[in-house]
Amino acid sequence: MALDAGCGLARREVPATRGTDITVPASEAVVVAVPGSDRLVVCRAMREEDLAARACAAGDGYLFLPRRKVADPNLGLSRGGLSEA
Repeated sequence: MALDAGCGLARREVPATRGTDITVPASEAVVVAVPGSDRLVVCRAMREEDLAARACAAGDGYLFLPRRKVADPNLGLSRGGLSEA
């Protein structure tokens, strides 16, 4: 929710965003390097703290469904849930 409503990312951009796409400069604003584009967006103040914490926890993993191994979460689904392979 923080990436789409708080930063203006499109639905297709949210699942591809990794923790390493997020930076917190000295101003403490949260900046997102939108995956697959050369666009940088600054997130709303009300989302900054949560997004910065999630980015730190995710590292180079995905922010949305962080345990998945594929960029599109629909590709990682199996009958039993998320694939760990």
